[in-house]
Amino acid sequence: MGPGEVGGEQMLTSAPALTATCSGCQRWTPAEAALLAALPDPAEPLEDAAWCELEADHPGPHYGLGQISATTWWWLRWSSDPPRRELVDAGFCGQRPPPHGPGDCTLPAAHVGRHSYELDSTE
Repeated sequence: MGPGEVGGEQMLTSAPALTATCSGCQRWTPAEAALLAALPDPAEPLEDAAWCELEADHPGPHYGLGQISATTWWWLRWSSDPPRRELVDAGFCGQRPPPHGPGDCTLPAAHVGRHSYELDSTE
């Protein structure tokens, strides 16, 4: 018998449990909203705020996607200690999941923690 077989029958294994995402959120300043709204070829309508897309309890700054414009991924990076916020072109990770996974990681390049396909953003 091979791995994943019981009594000659193939077993389906369940996917690993997903990890919660961070609850950090920042509303756009008027200047940030104007800059993001003026970008050419926006991928999506601009949201009212940026939600941190990293896993809960992550170290370091928060990252919330502002807009994808052409090939540039604009992120709001912020922290409270020390207080700081800035729009940055942080790209995207692009890590591929295991075969038959849900899609490439859409978090910023060089992010900390788990990949987007390992996170539960419904909480």
